[in-house]
Order: sequence, then C-alpha cells, then structure tokens
Amino acid sequence: MISKTDDSIDTQDTSLPAEGSISETVVNDEEKINIKSPSSTEGLYNFSPEMFRTEISNYDDTAIYFRRYELLIEYASLRNPSVCPTGVYVMPALDDINIWYGVIFIHKGFYKGAVLKYRLDIPLSYPASAPSVTFITDTFHPLVDQKGRFAVEAKFSNWVAQRDHIVDLLRFLKASFKANVLDSLAEESCLNNQAYRMYHNEPQLFARLSEQCAKVSFADSVAFDDYPEGNTICFKPFSEAKFEEVFSQVREAAEATGLSTNRNMSTLEGVVSKIKKPVSDLN
Repeated sequence: MISKTDDSIDTQDTSLPAEGSISETVVNDEEKINIKSPSSTEGLYNFSPEMFRTEISNYDDTAIYFRRYELLIEYASLRNPSVCPTGVYVMPALDDINIWYGVIFIHKGFYKGAVLKYRLDIPLSYPASAPSVTFITDTFHPLVDQKGRFAVEAKFSNWVAQRDHIVDLLRFLKASFKANVLDSLAEESCLNNQAYRMYHNEPQLFARLSEQCAKVSFADSVAFDDYPEGNTICFKPFSEAKFEEVFSQVREAAEATGLSTNRNMSTLEGVVSKIKKPVSDLN
C-alpha cells in the first residue's frame, strides 16, 4: 500500500493508487524504480494465525490477538489518502506484524531526490509506548545517529495511547527533512550534534552534505541493495524498454482523462528527462 502526503505536514493529498499496486500513477522520481508488491491485498491484511503465535510471558492469548487486530486496523487505515503522508511507503514484514519496512521519497529542500529506506519497530506495549525508527539507508541528519536510529522523542517525548498513532510518527518522519522542522529542533533532542551545529553555523556545508546524502541514497548500489529478510518493499531497475512502456501508459492515461495540456505534457517530459539521467550526472 502507498501512503501519500505533500511536502506540507498539514496538507494531504487526495489521490489514491490502485489497490494491490504500489506504483505512483504519475511519472516522478519514484518511477525510476519498480517497487515489487503483491498483486492483491491478500496476505497484507489477512495475516495467518501462525504469524501471530509468539511466546510472550504474562500476556493473555485473547489480549494478544485483539492487540494485533487493532494494529492491522491502524495499518489498513493508512490506505485512506487523507490519512497517510505522500512519498512515504510502508508495509509490514512478511513474518512479523510488529516490524514495518518503508521508504521515504524527498521531493524538496536540502534532501531533494533522496530515497531513504527505514524500519519501524512496534513494541509489544504499543499503543502505550512509541514505535522506534531506524534508517537502513545512511542518513546525515540531526535526528539520526551513526547507527541509523531516529530520535522519535524529539516530537513525542511523552507518547500517549489513543492520542498518538503510527501515522503521526510517519508525518513527523517526513516533516523532519523540511527546513521549518530543522529550524525548530533543540540540540538536546538531536542524536547527531555535529549535523545540528553544522545546520545552524555552516549552512552551506550542511547543504552540500545533505545533497550528497540524497545522491548516494539513489545510487543503484544503495537503492537496489540492503534488504533485510522479510522486507516487503524492494526496488529493481527498469530497463529502457520497460520505462518507455510505463511512460506511454501514463501519457495515454493523461490524454484519456483530458489532462494532456501542453503545460502538463511539457512538465511530464521534463520530469522524465531528469529521472532518466544517471545519478552521477545530477547537479
């Protein structure tokens, strides 16, 4: 499933992808890659009982099933285009509902063009306790330490059940790459103090390093590797022929819906010419 929001944390997109597909319906940075996903929702929302049989001391079996059922409901709610952030993709692991894998596409700002893979771990005490987030992709950011751990507590210092939800964490995760959030961070809440000080004292150097972080994240050796076992979101390269096939389908869809104005098609062509360039050629 795809979750989408625009670059404003408070503004939500109204587009909804086809069920069972995880590919965008417009040509943008995401379409340089092909994201593999099941062809239907079977297996995403109908988890087998075997998947849930974990030995947990001091827990009643009924409570465990209800807790996991509620977690699935929260995950399913992310399909609502008015709920989940744009450019944020997330799916549960194949073998553990408490582990979700995802990727964030950054379209603007210091990290423009970044494709950042992450892992979200949901504790057994959730929703009383906050999930944790770890970036799989090397990420230079004030809230991310050298091991990839993201400072959830920078926003949720006091996580409250029924008030705070996973979607709120995903929104903050996406927003943390925007200038207004970077401006508002307190140094004591940051896990990378060097990045924090550089952002405030050496903004040009920070801009260069964040741009480098974005470029490296989209390199083939990074984007197509580093997939832990059970990760349900994987990237694979498009061949030139496949890319042209998909682009033709998007163009035909635009023409069929009356969206193929000269301005729209010019923008579409511009995006395509950009994302077909090798990463090393991007400035």
